[in-house]
Amino acid sequence: MTRRSLRLPLLSLILAAVITRGESTVYYVDAAMGDDANPGTSSAPWRTIQKAADTVEGGSVVHVRSGTYNQRVIVNRSGTANEPITFEAQGTVVMQGFTIYADYIRIIGFEITNSNTSVVDGNGIGILGRFNEIRNNYIHDLLAAEGIWLYGGPNRDASFTSGNVVTGNRIVRARIAGILVEGVNNLIEANDISHTVQNPAGAPVRMGTDADGIRFFGSGHVIRRNYIHNITIEDPGNTDPHIDAFQTWGPCSDVVIERNLILQMGTRDQGIIIEGVVQPVANITIRNNIFATNGTGYAPAMLAGDGGAVSNLRIVNNTMAAMKGPAEYAIWLFANVNGVIVKNNAIFDHGNSKVPYIRVDGGASGLDIGFNSISKSDGLAPAGGAYPNDLWMVDAQFVNLAGQDFRLKPVSPLINAGSFLSMVSDDFDGLARPVGAMHDIGAFEFR
Repeated sequence: MTRRSLRLPLLSLILAAVITRGESTVYYVDAAMGDDANPGTSSAPWRTIQKAADTVEGGSVVHVRSGTYNQRVIVNRSGTANEPITFEAQGTVVMQGFTIYADYIRIIGFEITNSNTSVVDGNGIGILGRFNEIRNNYIHDLLAAEGIWLYGGPNRDASFTSGNVVTGNRIVRARIAGILVEGVNNLIEANDISHTVQNPAGAPVRMGTDADGIRFFGSGHVIRRNYIHNITIEDPGNTDPHIDAFQTWGPCSDVVIERNLILQMGTRDQGIIIEGVVQPVANITIRNNIFATNGTGYAPAMLAGDGGAVSNLRIVNNTMAAMKGPAEYAIWLFANVNGVIVKNNAIFDHGNSKVPYIRVDGGASGLDIGFNSISKSDGLAPAGGAYPNDLWMVDAQFVNLAGQDFRLKPVSPLINAGSFLSMVSDDFDGLARPVGAMHDIGAFEFR
């Protein structure tokens, strides 16, 4: 037999193996017509998602057909970087959620709701693992816990939960927070969070309950392009919440919060609170965000330094607007902050004749404040006056203030009036800002 003839049957075997493997990596689950004794094929699907989770290997794709699955799925089997394991809903798939103790798992397109009373089983999706992707799920009406929880261990900063991507999810009426992110180097992007509830009717007792958008701990996270809105004291179960779009009390370091839209529309709401209770709390960048509130009186966009040290904080190129008439300060820096840059922020209707637009407590140090714009609907300047290079008491000329379009008109005095900041390379829309030249003030660079 020639070497050519030996090669042909070997090639046929390789092709057959590839084809068999390709077919075997696609599985089906069908609550109506499935059976867990089946092989999980399209014509003979499994009945439960848990059967799939207990069976699949790296590279598998599990298609879950429309239906209601009264189960919470525990995932212990990991994929790999080249061969992740995918669970994907086909149509409307209602189930109780996932707990992931694995790496390289993808959860796509499920509707998740439950009335479980334990915290571990009461969230929508819980993750203890690396490089998982949670995408385009609808999570709502949870009795016990947060919508999505990335667990970082007892100190919240363990690397065994890292490199995860949480994107495109809609989270409504979760308890305490829409997303709780811990661990290291996770990406939280383009999620829609609303109506978080402090204590839903029938909820189990939890200490320190609240109604927040995103809580963040650990290090290296990027929290980007999320829409946080309509978390209010009017929501049933919100008896006395301290509503925050974002909150941490540490440990927390090397985190970027950028290009988020916060329209909470509550009466006791605030944007970002950064407390220093558990150290370290350092190296946090807040840039290109929009904070609009219906709150009057106390309704700050940002607070930092309560409870302990907060260092190296950058608050740059944000737009902060009080939409229902003048509110108090936009930013409050407590005595414990050290090393804070506050520049290029467009601030509307914050501060009054007794209250500055930035409150700085005695003891705060290493401050670099200036190049912000201050505009007031009542024409009354905030107490304390301007910082260097501020645009003081100007009309910002937003495209449509009432419609919450904070882009700049061609005649806006904010154009080319900000400081060049290398840490701000783009704007809210992701468009590049000029290099080596004056930036526009606020979240938008004029085009």
